[in-house]
Amino acid sequence: MINTLTYSFLAFIVLLFITVSVVKLYKLFPKFGITLVWSSLFIKMLFVISYTVAVRGYIENHIIYATFILIAVIHSMAHTLASLKKDKYF
Repeated sequence: MINTLTYSFLAFIVLLFITVSVVKLYKLFPKFGITLVWSSLFIKMLFVISYTVAVRGYIENHIIYATFILIAVIHSMAHTLASLKKDKYF
């Protein structure tokens, strides 16, 4: 159980790092708002898939892991959309 929570938390931290990076990129290139949203979703999903494949042997409770990852992706996308919503290009 503790392995599941640890690996889930590590994935959540990386997803937040990707989100913060996308928001910083948006401040440099504000005209690419929609592109940044979709590319950040692609990068997040690519990370989650490859990370899950890499640690699948260490995850004890798959339901808790999947729930935590789903919450992390939804939270990071909502944060990305809320951060980028302020601009007229989005």
